Amino acid sequence: RAAEMFPWLSRVAARLDCETFVKTLLDGFGEYPSYFAHMATRNRQGLLPASYLEPVPTLAAGDIQELTAQMWVIDVRPRATFAAGHIPGTVNAGVDGPFATYVGWTMPWGAPFALIAADDAQLSHARGLLAHIGLDLPVGTAVPAPETRSDRFRLATFGELAAEWTGDVRVIDVRRNEEWDKGHLEGAHHIPVHQLAGTHLPEGPLWLHCAAGYRAVLGASLLRRDGREVVAIDDTWSAANDAGLRISPVAGS
Repeated sequence: RAAEMFPWLSRVAARLDCETFVKTLLDGFGEYPSYFAHMATRNRQGLLPASYLEPVPTLAAGDIQELTAQMWVIDVRPRATFAAGHIPGTVNAGVDGPFATYVGWTMPWGAPFALIAADDAQLSHARGLLAHIGLDLPVGTAVPAPETRSDRFRLATFGELAAEWTGDVRVIDVRRNEEWDKGHLEGAHHIPVHQLAGTHLPEGPLWLHCAAGYRAVLGASLLRRDGREVVAIDDTWSAANDAGLRISPVAGS
């Protein structure tokens, strides 16, 4: 199938032994999600039952509060909705973005998790997406009432960062290594979002950014879970230059 999509693969494969071919192919991908390491084993098992269609326990509000201290409770609503109000301790990965990729990359593989959403349709969609990478069965799901969403954090733009970046502010770039190498904000700290959990970070308010906002909010939710004061930049990377922020290395240098 890959050879059909990329005809050059056949020509390269014909000249290389298997081990060298695989290394050559993977080296061209840059960073790739850690859950890929588990996919070969899962795929060798063949077609499995559609366990994501099986019912799982429905969580009450009290259950959710207790579970956030034990596991990832993933709120799958869009990031702006999540930032405006969410259950304390929950993690945001919206189904409107690269949901399965970043859940599989960031959450410890095989760890128990729960899902919450705005409605049953979102829950069903999220379960189907996670099943594609082998995360079939959450410990439970819920559609929590609005009054339980007592926590929130600010979304901002690069323009607002430029206006408010003082010595008390710490900026965390959560993009991948190859993105950072192509250009990053001078003075920012670099911690890819899949390495953020458990990392010691400087004191003070933390502003997180990525290339478009999705990973910034995911990262902010992880840090907010630990009680940190966070701001997520929900803006495109190109706007950083427009805002007058200093970027290193300079484009074209």
